[in-house]
Amino acid sequence: MSKKEPKLDAKGFRKFGIRDSVAYAAGDLGCNMSFALKGTMALFWTQVMGMGMWYSLLLIVVQVWDAINDPLIGSMIDADRRQYKRNKFLQYIFVGSLGLIVGGACCFLPFPGAPVWAKAIIFIAGYVIWDAFYTIANVPYGSLLSLISNDAADRASLSAWRSIGSMVGNMLPMVILPFIIYNADKSLNGPRVFLAALIMGALGFICFQFMIKNTESVWILPLP
Repeated sequence: MSKKEPKLDAKGFRKFGIRDSVAYAAGDLGCNMSFALKGTMALFWTQVMGMGMWYSLLLIVVQVWDAINDPLIGSMIDADRRQYKRNKFLQYIFVGSLGLIVGGACCFLPFPGAPVWAKAIIFIAGYVIWDAFYTIANVPYGSLLSLISNDAADRASLSAWRSIGSMVGNMLPMVILPFIIYNADKSLNGPRVFLAALIMGALGFICFQFMIKNTESVWILPLP
């Protein structure tokens, strides 16, 4: 049985359809798979790692990075004029989705017996790595919408499906995570949180790969 060929538009690109919308939704689902564990960070670093008030001070430190992270990485992506096989946004999303597996796990390295200074380094380094790769994936993901179609109805469909992906991405971890990260007495299990971070990162990577393979970018980024 012959494989059904996709319908092409006048420029030779696959015509926009539900496949593009669902794939684009998977991108936001992938983002939220990694972002979901951020709410567990305070519990992990106070209950498991025993940082207490130190955690509040460390949050102030990483907020400085938060303030410069998005504009810094966003400007770097915008300034990149190298030629890629498809487009630079998809390339950055691929790199970011890989980094999120590592970065997310680095935020939950379970070493409660380490000295305070070592815990502080682990937290700051892990957060900076995770936040950087999250931005590398998320910023070009948002910009990708403008490359998929220039039709207002198509873009409205992409935005609506993105909201669905975000909603599912927020709900799914709420169902899955409690079964993984808590002990029978409802206390947080440090090693399991680390494992959950790896699992969520891997699920996010799968979602991103589905998006990358099933979206058609019909607009070419301008050269300098």
